[in-house]
Amino acid sequence: MKFKNMLLLLSVMVTFNGLTQSFSNSREKFVKEFQKLISDYGEGDQMDFAKKELPLMLVEGNSFPENYFSKMVTTCNLMEEKRLKVYPEIYNYVFSVA
Repeated sequence: MKFKNMLLLLSVMVTFNGLTQSFSNSREKFVKEFQKLISDYGEGDQMDFAKKELPLMLVEGNSFPENYFSKMVTTCNLMEEKRLKVYPEIYNYVFSVA
């Protein structure tokens, strides 16, 4: 009986661990994922940044080096893994890097 309970607990933990959002290493996908997550917090300055400034900087411009982008994605994923909130923690991090 204990073995079955442990097995059930382990499978539940693995399932929930796999459901965490992780940010993509693709600039286009990262922008879309970030916009979707920020949209839960309403309109305003946050959405202006996510919809206007971030795509210009990451996708259309070439002022943001690839090594900075990779480090930002890694840090965002670590922040999410530590269960920090998308807003304000991850948003503020991305905004400050930008």
